[in-house]
Amino acid sequence: MGEVWLATDTRLGRKVAIKILPEDVSADPESLARFEREAKAIALLEHPNIVTVYAIEEIDGVHLIAMQLVDGESLDERIPDGGLPLPRLLDLAVGLADGVAAAHHRGVMHRDLKPSNVMVGRDGRPMILDFGLAKFAAKPAGLDSEMGKSSQHLTGEGTMLGTVSYMSPEQIEGGEIDARSDVFALGIMLYQMAVGDLPFKGKTPGSVIAAITRDNPPPVTELNHALPRDLARIVRRCLEKDPERRFQSAKDLRNDLQDLQREIESGNLPPVGVAAAGPAGGHAQARPAGGRGGRERVAWALVAVLVAALGFLGFRAWPGSAAAEAQVLRLATGSPDGVYYPLGQGIARVLEREIEGLQVDVLVTEGSFENVRLMEQGEAELSLVQNDVVFNAVRTDRLLGYRSANIGGIAVLFEEVAQIIARKDAEVGGVRGLPGKRLNVDLPQSGTRFTTELVLESFGIALDDVAPSFLPVTEISGPLMAGDVDATWWWRALPSPFVRDFFVTGDFELVPIEQELIEGLRSSQPFLTPVTIPALTYPNQMEPISSVAVKATLVASTSLDAALVERITEVIFSSVADLIAHHPRAGDIDPDRSQRLEDGMAIDLHPGAERYRLERSGS
Repeated sequence: MGEVWLATDTRLGRKVAIKILPEDVSADPESLARFEREAKAIALLEHPNIVTVYAIEEIDGVHLIAMQLVDGESLDERIPDGGLPLPRLLDLAVGLADGVAAAHHRGVMHRDLKPSNVMVGRDGRPMILDFGLAKFAAKPAGLDSEMGKSSQHLTGEGTMLGTVSYMSPEQIEGGEIDARSDVFALGIMLYQMAVGDLPFKGKTPGSVIAAITRDNPPPVTELNHALPRDLARIVRRCLEKDPERRFQSAKDLRNDLQDLQREIESGNLPPVGVAAAGPAGGHAQARPAGGRGGRERVAWALVAVLVAALGFLGFRAWPGSAAAEAQVLRLATGSPDGVYYPLGQGIARVLEREIEGLQVDVLVTEGSFENVRLMEQGEAELSLVQNDVVFNAVRTDRLLGYRSANIGGIAVLFEEVAQIIARKDAEVGGVRGLPGKRLNVDLPQSGTRFTTELVLESFGIALDDVAPSFLPVTEISGPLMAGDVDATWWWRALPSPFVRDFFVTGDFELVPIEQELIEGLRSSQPFLTPVTIPALTYPNQMEPISSVAVKATLVASTSLDAALVERITEVIFSSVADLIAHHPRAGDIDPDRSQRLEDGMAIDLHPGAERYRLERSGS
């Protein structure tokens, strides 16, 4: 329903994609509403596998969305006859499931997942597009009409919403739709990536609908003998007719896919469904049960039994020769809809790829304080934190309770800028105008709340002075839009899609931290850095805004072996390009900036990170 153009952002000098609603379509209120719904749905989301919205505008009556340009091909162009190689399939599937899980966490259901709505970038990362049919969980299910056909697959007409070939049974029947409908569509995409064909086919929309509601497709291992049985189990569970029997969330699906990926990469699980009749990840031609093919399968089975028996006897006879188990590190991050969690996944993937025998488990947490607690209690070895939370120089009584001598720094990742978003009708003006207003300061366990309190205290403002609320960012949109909250304090890299969503309305503004207040901050809170938010960082933001920033930092337990941390540090500094895929500001990583993790940060480097820095400098 829209035209997409390649364009240049002349202010930042970057290529972007512009989706424009044609004039004849914008005259239709339903189409216009759907276009606006797509913009709002994507603006709510911030994830490395979901396209980023830069701006939503109406210029001279033309409605448009400016969004991230994904340089690559659509997924349907990437799927060959016979399906994708297994490692590539799992890489794509994990990213897709993780992106959908993040959308569901923010209450957004896509409802039109299909390969043509996924772009695969030059870096191999899948990006989910086209949220024009998205449904918000807080709203009742509606049955919009959808006309036309997709380029390769049938699109239903009338009361059904979406593309017929990827619809769930409940979508077809007009029933209640929830996140499990997206899981069904992901199952169809998994099937297609595995064998190169759709599970439900027909010559007409009616015959496709009948197949979806009635038929059970053959297992993917029956069509591609080079696939593991666990993948067939995962696909089958996604395609259950009854939503109660499916994966109950895309997050559960992602976890199972990741487990399968790790099992295969570790060598603990053979990458084939039957016996290994061909190269791993390739395609074995199906053979009849008798004759040479049958004898080969028997032979392979006997070999497998013999190898297992010899392995058992060998283990009993020579215990010292058994292969060492993979070393497992736990990385504490944040919530799925935040920045630290997807960046943590990127760090885990890079470390596992580059350090043989290392497994990194990514932990979902409530934020920096919980991360520090987990490390202090020995439940995590690596963590992503705001630097002030592990500030370990004795400066003020306020900081003494939070400093940690058991945590050493590895790298600065990027800056998180204080962004105070206020309703214009609240007339806040500046930080001095916050007393008497209703200010949201985030969860008790978050670094956001802690840092906000520290800065306010530096200005002589107590929490009681601002009628605080403690909602996470995922829950503040409604109260702020409704006027139940006057302002919210948010620390995030620039620009933030969350903040942009408010500025599109024209009803909100950024509150500056007055320059004279900033000048006194560095003496009391030396981990803060003065910054300026440039004009036009967000729609309708016409003036530069003065503020401060903290550093997003990767830290490690001081009990962790220095040689391992040295290797981790080396991998992090040499893999910036890979990490940028999980957060665009990861390019701030620079070993030259890590002496005591930058001026005034006062987080000592881990001995392993210090060793890497010294060897790199030649001193």
